[in-house]
Formats: sequence, structure tokens, C-alpha cells
Amino acid sequence: MRHQSLLHGLGIALAAALTLIAVGSVAQDKEAQLKARQDFMEHQQKDVDAINAYAKGQGDKATALDKANDLIALAPKIVDQFPPGTSSKDFPKSKAKPEIWEEWDKAKLLPAKLQEQEEKLVEVIKTGTPQQAGEEMRSVYRNGCNGCHGPYRVPSH
Repeated sequence: MRHQSLLHGLGIALAAALTLIAVGSVAQDKEAQLKARQDFMEHQQKDVDAINAYAKGQGDKATALDKANDLIALAPKIVDQFPPGTSSKDFPKSKAKPEIWEEWDKAKLLPAKLQEQEEKLVEVIKTGTPQQAGEEMRSVYRNGCNGCHGPYRVPSH
């Protein structure tokens, strides 16, 4: 009986240890997902910075066009950057509000709207002036980026 009790106790201890390992592993995985999202968003920001440089006369048209096309290619991948459990509630360094998952059906449609705006931007870069590209980039932000950043991103301080 004592032997069974000892084995039972060891079994419980082993199960608890495995649970802690699994929880730690999930937390590390979520941390990696959060880092990947932040890297993804930084990539987008570098593209935007290059387009803005062109709009200010500090960059070239070919680079701006390349970066705008890159934004178009990235837009459909945005949804994949938001696995559950990576909100600001889960990780203080996350800028994603929990509301994005609460309104997931609505939120997951927003990257397509962003992509439409980015496609307009490509056309303006191809045919317009740098100033017009800057105006269109502001429109992309207002009507595309801000669709998510407004309701689903923790404001930067």
C-alpha cells in the first residue's frame, strides 16, 4: 500500500512537472509569435518609411514602387500575425488589444481593405508626383492602417 502511495505521489509530481514544462513551452511559443508579429510590423514600417522618403523628395520612385508592392504582398499575411494569446493582456509589450480577438470576424476582413488602399498607392506612385504619392500614403494610413490600429492597437506613448 505504501509502495502504491509513493508511486501515486510520483505520478502526480511527474504530471505537474510535465504541465509546467508544457505551459512554459506554450508561453515561449507565444513570445516567439509576438516577436514575429513585431518584426512583421517593423518590416511594413520600413516599407512605409521608404515611400514617405520618396514623397519628400529624399528617395527614388523605383524603391517606393518596390516597397508599395511589398506592402501589397504582406497585407494578406497580417491575419496570421495574430494568434490568440498574444494580446497586451497576455504580454505587456504587445500592442494588440484583446478586442481584436473579440471582434475577430470583423478584424480579419480589414487587411483586404488595406490591400485595396495599397493598390491605389502603387498606381499613384507609377503615374503621379512624389507629392501625390505622399497624399495617397496618408490616405492608406487613414483608410487602411488605421482600420486596425485605431480600434485594436494600444496607443503608443
